[in-house]
Amino acid sequence: MASVAPRIHAILVGIDRYEKLPYNFQRALDGTKDMRGILIMFGVEEENIETFGNAESTTQQAIMDKVKDKANRGDPIIFYYSGYIGSMDVQVK
Repeated sequence: MASVAPRIHAILVGIDRYEKLPYNFQRALDGTKDMRGILIMFGVEEENIETFGNAESTTQQAIMDKVKDKANRGDPIIFYYSGYIGSMDVQVK
């Protein structure tokens, strides 16, 4: 049986809006666009790059559904996240 050559897949997540924060992190979406361009420049096929751009649709299940539909066992998957991680006291006046 012939083996299938592995294909590189990428999941890019850019979260710029958060339900509990009054800020917009536009740079997060810009970061995912930049990373997409870099991956394409290095030979990752565009159809193998999935981009998620907001908190509502970026769930573990949504990501897994996209991956299982396209990736084969043994395919490398690049995961890139751009957004806010951490905690802080926010006082809105």
